Amino acid sequence: MRFKKIFLIILFVIVIFAIPLSLSGGKEKKAYELIYEDIQIVKKQLKILENKVESNSKRINEIYELVKLLTTQMKALQRVQANLTQSNEYFQSQLQLIMEKLDETNKQLLRTQEELMALKTSAIKEVSAEEQVTERGTPEKTEVLQKEQEEPEVFISPQQIYNTAYSDYLKGNYELAIEGFRQYIEKFRESPLADNAQYWIGECYFSQENYVQAIEEFNKLILSFPQGDKVPAAHLKKGYSYFALGEKEKGIAVLKLLISKFPESEEAKLAEQKIKEVKEE
Repeated sequence: MRFKKIFLIILFVIVIFAIPLSLSGGKEKKAYELIYEDIQIVKKQLKILENKVESNSKRINEIYELVKLLTTQMKALQRVQANLTQSNEYFQSQLQLIMEKLDETNKQLLRTQEELMALKTSAIKEVSAEEQVTERGTPEKTEVLQKEQEEPEVFISPQQIYNTAYSDYLKGNYELAIEGFRQYIEKFRESPLADNAQYWIGECYFSQENYVQAIEEFNKLILSFPQGDKVPAAHLKKGYSYFALGEKEKGIAVLKLLISKFPESEEAKLAEQKIKEVKEE
């Protein structure tokens, strides 16, 4: 009986000590499972992040390659633009040089014609004087010679009329130039320089800042000489005249018409540049 009591006491002590251990082991196992689940979740998230990083890396590489390509293209365009600028400056300088040479040639031609006219007048006077000496005994012939000397018939060539008017334009004698060019058009309308004469009339008014009359004269050229080589220049100066009058929309419309009709002309390039400048104002 005594032994039985001792056994029960020992069993009771073992149970008492075993219960906390069993409970502690359950808790430890549950915590381990939670940690394991957290680790798995972290692994999944890490895998997702790795996939995103890899995807973003590919995208970054694609963007980098695209930036390199765009940079190369931009540099190529800058070189092309620089070449075009240099070409435009070269053509502008060549055009200016040609205009200066043309003006100088016209001046030389005018001086030559004036010298020829002076020589011709001098020769006529000498011949008249000789005839007068030879036929001095005939009063009627002497009187006729005197009248011819008083009112000599002077022949003025079409080129001389044109050159004289152009010379007046260069000197700033715009009214005289307009009169001379109008006279040339009236007498020699079928001449190859008739459209040029009409153009310079418009230029005279443009130089006088009479832009309304300049537009009218340029319109005459465009309508009367549609095949003339001064038509692109007339369109250009007509557009400039509208800008000077403050009518930007009309000016742009005229220059756009010039570009569409004469896209390869030097005036079309100037028109494009002018439109750009006006729009940036």
